[in-house]
Amino acid sequence: MPKKGRYGAEKFAKRKEDAYDTPANAVTPLMRLLQPMTSFIEPCAGQGNMIRALAAHGHICVDAFDVAPRAPGIRLGDAMDLGLGGKLDLTAADCFVSNPPWTRRLMHPIIMNLSQLLPTWLLFDADWMHTIQAIPILRRCRVILSVGRVRWIEGTDKAGYHNAAWYLFTPTERAPGEPIHYIERTKHDRDQNQRRRGRGRSRDRVAEREPA
Repeated sequence: MPKKGRYGAEKFAKRKEDAYDTPANAVTPLMRLLQPMTSFIEPCAGQGNMIRALAAHGHICVDAFDVAPRAPGIRLGDAMDLGLGGKLDLTAADCFVSNPPWTRRLMHPIIMNLSQLLPTWLLFDADWMHTIQAIPILRRCRVILSVGRVRWIEGTDKAGYHNAAWYLFTPTERAPGEPIHYIERTKHDRDQNQRRRGRGRSRDRVAEREPA
């Protein structure tokens, strides 16, 4: 049974391993930036939602890992040290694509590890870009794509408090003064998001996924 959070919203207990499966509609905005038939590795694959959402648009998963795999074909592996020990073949992949844990002590090493190997698209909270702890990591960030609020808890009809965004990190840092390319949501994305989460006020949202 969920507890009550701020403004009386339902507040759910934090899930073990930050296991929040990705809704397909959170992946849709990324489709306009990926090349057709992009080959990708999913390093925080969970039960494979991201893989299925990307495959529906013609993209190809060449490998998938998770610290606690919940679907066939997903190998046991930790995105914080993926690439070590020779268990990862990068030759067939164009990039990583994933919805990582938002817990900072996990997320930051994941960003740094993956982005030194391949271009890395990650979906997490948009507020992170404004924090002091993000400053050194943002040097590897090239693109930020706005997504808006996402419904992370299955069976609820309201989205969470936190806006999300897709971030593209690369092996090389931006040159001094080189800006990050920020891309707003399209009108279609905004309209779809509004219909999905309804027109309730903030007290009607679900306090579900929290950065930590």
